Amino acid sequence: MNRLGQLIFCFLILFTTAAMAGEYTIGVLAKRGAEGFYERWLMHAAYLEKATGDTFIVKPLRFVEIEPAVAAGDIDFLLTNSSMYVSMKVKYNARAIATMVNNTEHGIKISQFGGVIFTSNASTGINTLADVKGKTFIAVKKASLGGYQMALKEFKDHDIALPEVVANLEFANTHDKVVQEVLSRPGVIGTIRTNILESMVLLGTINMQDIKILNQKKTGNFPYILSTALYPEWPMVALAKTDKRIAQKVANTLKQIRSNDLAAEMAGIAGWRATLDYSKLEIMLRTIGILAPVQLNTDIPAVDS
Repeated sequence: MNRLGQLIFCFLILFTTAAMAGEYTIGVLAKRGAEGFYERWLMHAAYLEKATGDTFIVKPLRFVEIEPAVAAGDIDFLLTNSSMYVSMKVKYNARAIATMVNNTEHGIKISQFGGVIFTSNASTGINTLADVKGKTFIAVKKASLGGYQMALKEFKDHDIALPEVVANLEFANTHDKVVQEVLSRPGVIGTIRTNILESMVLLGTINMQDIKILNQKKTGNFPYILSTALYPEWPMVALAKTDKRIAQKVANTLKQIRSNDLAAEMAGIAGWRATLDYSKLEIMLRTIGILAPVQLNTDIPAVDS
């Protein structure tokens, strides 16, 4: 083969490879807005690109933007909180392909989280969940799984109808703000996700001696203060339109990320694991009325993750 033929042959190989490579958009729930978003998640895109040869774009989404993006098919993958995933699964047949794993200061890696129900230690007469009756209850927001929805289920399990039994239901929008409000207003009860109190103690912003935990539980080796059941962490989700082969490649690649890889370090996580079962969460969301109480859509991953 002459030189011209070799050049044409190489060009055809490069052209074919480029044509075969795909471009995929990962929508990510940006809890804190666009600030710091790309610094946190761009290395995940780079890691996936290196492993698969495809192009991945990360796109920050506000909570209210997620369902429109899924419905319109504007994204191929979605990284979001667990309750939003379950909703997208039920409505649009989205499927979880991997579950996030977090580091803890105890050296334990966890892929579940829960809720904490608490009051100020200065709150006399508040010692059990039943004492919420007639009080002010402060949560993060209605859409917060660990900062409201898990507590709703726990109260329901104790035959306490929240929010009907409380004098006032308030939403503080952030977990830290809930803690600040509860500590500054004796007689108020609040709920936040696990690890918030411990993080604030480490930062020196609160003293654990000022906190009274309600309905405290101990579950296995879970290292944080807990008042509710545990539920799976955020999943990486493939939309129904996303080819199962690329979904499998992404799932396999994510599970290869180690805690000392730059992608994990920048994201502030330990890595990813095989998809946990989210059907327990789906049952919970139906029980508290977030999802319609219809027949359970059993969570069977569409890819081997």
